[in-house]
Amino acid sequence: MSTSPGSYLRSQKILHWLIAALIALQYLAFDSIGRTFSAAMRGAGLTYPADVLGHIVVGGAVLVLMLARIALRLRHGAPSAPPEEPAPLQWLSKAAHAAFYALLLLLPISGLVAWFMQLSSPAEVHEVMTTLLLALIGLHVAAVAVHQFWWKTGLIHRMV
Repeated sequence: MSTSPGSYLRSQKILHWLIAALIALQYLAFDSIGRTFSAAMRGAGLTYPADVLGHIVVGGAVLVLMLARIALRLRHGAPSAPPEEPAPLQWLSKAAHAAFYALLLLLPISGLVAWFMQLSSPAEVHEVMTTLLLALIGLHVAAVAVHQFWWKTGLIHRMV
C-alpha cells in the first residue's frame, strides 16, 4: 500500500518527529536507569527517582505512539521509493523501517517487563536492542544524507 510519492501524512510526520524526540530524550536524559535496575537486582529494591520515572513514562509514551504510527501506516501506507534509489537499497530501506518498527515496539515492552518483573534476561535484551536502535538511527541519518546530497531526490521533504 502506498500514498502519493510526494509525502507522508501530517499526522505521520508529527508522530515520526515526536517519537524521534522521545528517543533522544531517553538516550540523553534518562540513561541512568540501568544503575538503578542493577541495584534493585542486588537486593536494594525498586526505587523511583525522577530519572527512572521519566524513563518509564517516556518509554510507555513511545509504545503508545508507535501503535498509533503503525495504525496510520497500515491505513495510509507510505510514499513510494524515489526512482533514483537502486532496487537493492529500496529493499534495505524497507528492512530498516521494519526493524525500526520492531525495535520501537519491543524496546518499551522489554523494558517494562524487565523493570516490573525484575528479570535480568529482558533487561539484557533491552540493552542489546538499545545499541541496535542507535546503530539503525545512524544508518537512517546517513541514508537521508545520501538521498539529499548525492542523489538529490529531496527525500527529506517527505518527512518535514
